[in-house]
Amino acid sequence: MIRAVISDLSKVLLFRNDNSKLGQLNDYHEELLKQGNYDFWKYFMLNKELLNFYKKISSKISLYILTSRYIQEYPPLQKELKLISRRVFSAARLGISKNKPELYKKLTGLLRLSPNEIIFVDDFELNIKATKKAGFHTILFKNTILTINKLTQKVVIQNFKAKIQKIVEQACILKNKYTNEKDALVNYACIFCQSKREFKQLLKLAEKLGHVVKQTPTGPLFHIKPLKTIAGDLRLLKIRKPDPTRPEEGDADFTVVEYERFKKKHLKFSNFKLIKRPNLEMIELVDKEFNVRAYFSHPPVIKLLGIR
Repeated sequence: MIRAVISDLSKVLLFRNDNSKLGQLNDYHEELLKQGNYDFWKYFMLNKELLNFYKKISSKISLYILTSRYIQEYPPLQKELKLISRRVFSAARLGISKNKPELYKKLTGLLRLSPNEIIFVDDFELNIKATKKAGFHTILFKNTILTINKLTQKVVIQNFKAKIQKIVEQACILKNKYTNEKDALVNYACIFCQSKREFKQLLKLAEKLGHVVKQTPTGPLFHIKPLKTIAGDLRLLKIRKPDPTRPEEGDADFTVVEYERFKKKHLKFSNFKLIKRPNLEMIELVDKEFNVRAYFSHPPVIKLLGIR
């Protein structure tokens, strides 16, 4: 889940009014300061379009700003930045260059976020490379429209992945509540769509993660790039059509080593149910306290499809 954007200031959110791209804004600012205090907005302007986008997503994603030096401390700009960002960091104040991965590792600690929860936006490729080494999602700023499009896509895709991971995590908790198969690996996951609109939206997102390997009456199966989950890498994802009998978020299917023993042990309990299909059977585990279901297929669906 994306929880924060850390944005560069100079030449991403702040530009010269004369549109000059030469030199560093901090150097230009320091040169102007030699005249004494000056009218900041006579020489600089904010990227209102990008800032408006950040404001639009601010209810779910926090904005932080990272600068190289000290221009952000000049009162007219400082006043504006306090209105639009939760905090402004200076690499110089932190004592680490922006092209060092150590800076971004330090920021994760200060923000109490993991690297995969943060998108970093910067116009300098060396900084982007350092951030990637620290595990962040990154966007190299080239222009505002392209950056907004990339941010939108990254946020949507990462949140989609987080939704899948959450379903697997909750199904794993359900599995562990009723069985001793703590180490059982996930081989399949399914999202239960609650409307036709959601079904169409999630199909488009699933297409970005992989390709359809099988069409079923209830929805397509996608072979996706390995997605890390609490129960191992996931390679098979189904997007299920709206079904009033499936009000939960989704399900996950786990591979048990000794299926017959597992079957004999657990079918005596009311939470477990045997479902037979022409080429496989599965044991369903349901608990009304959970918003997911867990399954144990034999043979595993991923094996039937020949996916490794």
